[in-house]
Amino acid sequence: MPNKRLRSSKTIESAKATELSSVVKSVTEDCVNLQNISLMKISEKDEKIAEEIREQGYYILRTCHDMNEYLQILSGEYKLLLAKTELCSYLEDFCKEVAPYTARKGIAIISALPEDKILLKTDPEKLCYALANIVLNSMENSPNGTRIKITLSSTSRFIKITVADRGFGMSEETLERCAQPLFTKNGRKSKLGLGLTLAGHFAAESGGRLSIKSKEDKGTAVSLSIPLLEFTHETAVGSFTKTDFENMAYIIKTVFSKN
Repeated sequence: MPNKRLRSSKTIESAKATELSSVVKSVTEDCVNLQNISLMKISEKDEKIAEEIREQGYYILRTCHDMNEYLQILSGEYKLLLAKTELCSYLEDFCKEVAPYTARKGIAIISALPEDKILLKTDPEKLCYALANIVLNSMENSPNGTRIKITLSSTSRFIKITVADRGFGMSEETLERCAQPLFTKNGRKSKLGLGLTLAGHFAAESGGRLSIKSKEDKGTAVSLSIPLLEFTHETAVGSFTKTDFENMAYIIKTVFSKN
């Protein structure tokens, strides 16, 4: 009987999460429509207002995206859309797109990547969101004049993408909680607190893991380990395209809005 009640409870929670997810999608559509209106031809006088609407719109879109992803996890509907991705060129483009946003805070973003091509079977959109949220955390917890570095390392089975900073670092208590759902440092209400949670779930769903090392006043290193998979006829997937790179720019703009 307890097991039946537990299964019933999980079914109800899953149904609630699915229903909430549809509400979030509806809000997202309304927000996109509002942004489209703000892009219409307007007078110079109203341009500042339109720009503020666009910035707020991107912020709402980011919040809606994170909420929807988390609700998909709760309802068991979270899925990866895999594509064959050349990782080094992907990360180079990622750094180029992120650089103007970190530069606003006086922080440089650099990469140290191997010359050899590394093919990965991954979800490029979810990987972009994961990396963008990790870099955003680094940026918000680093002083001006420092840098964020993205590196790659590999074993026979895994590729590890590491984002390292020389920022303020975290206490042991914060380090233990930072990837928990809805956790925000110092209880900041302006943040949803799902960035690292979603990055961790993406890594786990990919067959890998998220790991975080940090020391106060020394900095933080966050690593995504993802399996290197063989490509066969049975595991054939689509390739990362020019459209995907355009989506990357949009994702980064959404994540870094209001920052």
